[in-house]
Amino acid sequence: MGYILSADALVQVLRAQAEEPVVRWLEKEKISPFVDWFTMAVASAEIRDSELDDDAKDELKKSYAAMVRKLNAKNPIGVSLANMNSGAAERLSRLMVIAARHATDLSDADLVPAAIAMEHGLTLVVARNKRQWENLMSAIDEKLGMPKLHLKSP
Repeated sequence: MGYILSADALVQVLRAQAEEPVVRWLEKEKISPFVDWFTMAVASAEIRDSELDDDAKDELKKSYAAMVRKLNAKNPIGVSLANMNSGAAERLSRLMVIAARHATDLSDADLVPAAIAMEHGLTLVVARNKRQWENLMSAIDEKLGMPKLHLKSP
């Protein structure tokens, strides 16, 4: 089974600090997760808007730029690119409605990698908001033709 990173998990990977739970888990299990461009953009915004000191932001920006170069080289080390297709877009539209109906605090941006995960049979890796994700998962009605959302929170 493959894994795709949520924006919060991606930021932990970009920090590349061994104490981060997601980083520890990926290294221990020797997992090369998927990431999508939209989630990369969300992570970039989180880095830019974070309350970190300038040195910490600069380090995160360098890690982000290195990951973008690897993804653009079509030979990424440590991550692979997952693309949004029409099936994932349809799943995203349904997830947005479900999330709104069940008053989760998950944003539409959070739902993009979830939709891709559902479309391609991947497990979504999250670093925070586990309860919100579990609430969303319990609200997904499989009768709508949506596969189960698999979740991992190291």
